Amino acid sequence: MPLRIGNFHPDRGKPRDLIRITGEGFVPGTRVIFFQDRDGYDVTVRTAEELTVRVPEVAETGVIHLQNPNGERSSSSSSFTVEEPPIYITNLKPTSGEVGEQITIMGHGFDLGPTRRGTVKFGTYSATQINWSSDIIVRATIPATAKPGKVYIEVTTHRGTARSPQPFTIT
Repeated sequence: MPLRIGNFHPDRGKPRDLIRITGEGFVPGTRVIFFQDRDGYDVTVRTAEELTVRVPEVAETGVIHLQNPNGERSSSSSSFTVEEPPIYITNLKPTSGEVGEQITIMGHGFDLGPTRRGTVKFGTYSATQINWSSDIIVRATIPATAKPGKVYIEVTTHRGTARSPQPFTIT
C-alpha cells in the first residue's frame, strides 16, 4: 500500500499538542516532518491507516510530510496551523553548573511585555542576576543559596511559566 496522508485532526495547535493523522501505508518507523525538517515526536503508528504525533517545539504553519523507513514520502494537501505557544524552554547550556555560574536558557516567549517583570528559578532557588537577552534567550546566574542536586529550571513572564524539558544539575 503506498504512503499517503489523508486528513489530520486537529488542523491547528501548538508545540507538544497531539494530532491524529489518517491515510494509508503507515508502518513503524514512519517519520512525521513539520517545518524545516523538524520531526514530530511520540509518533505512534496505531494501524496502517492511522498514527498520532506530537507537534515539535519549533514548528511553523505549513504542510505535514511523512517518510517511511524505505524512503517513500507523502505530503498533506492542506496546512497545519501552528498557534503561538505562550512560553516554552527548548534547551539549557550548559546542563550543569556551580553556584555563581551563568547559564543560557533557550526557548520562546521570554519577552517581558508590558509588565517588564520576569523570574528564573533553579528548582526553588530564585536567580537574582538575569539577563533578558531576547524573546528566545535568557541568561541567569545560579544563585548563591542553591544546593547541589538535580532541579528543573522555570522561566516566568507575562506569558506564563515554562519548565525545562530536562533537569539541570547544580554541582
